[in-house]
Amino acid sequence: MNILRAMRWHVLLRWEDGHRSTLVYEGPLWIGKTSQDVHLLAQGEHERRRQASPSLPERLAYEVLGFQEVGPVASRSACPRSPPPA
Repeated sequence: MNILRAMRWHVLLRWEDGHRSTLVYEGPLWIGKTSQDVHLLAQGEHERRRQASPSLPERLAYEVLGFQEVGPVASRSACPRSPPPA
């Protein structure tokens, strides 16, 4: 595995309220880029959760539990950025 190669990863998060989410991150496992991109994905996920449950706080802490390699990134037109089924 080449960690600098663009790969697709499932990222498991645990939110402060106990909820777990799986996000799809596409890119190399490079600390700065990965941290920033995963944070942006997490913010989007939290916003989707707030739309479904308006009682959630505006901000909610999360913890990254792990990354699971899914495979190489295919062409952009063939790569929907949706999470896997729960």
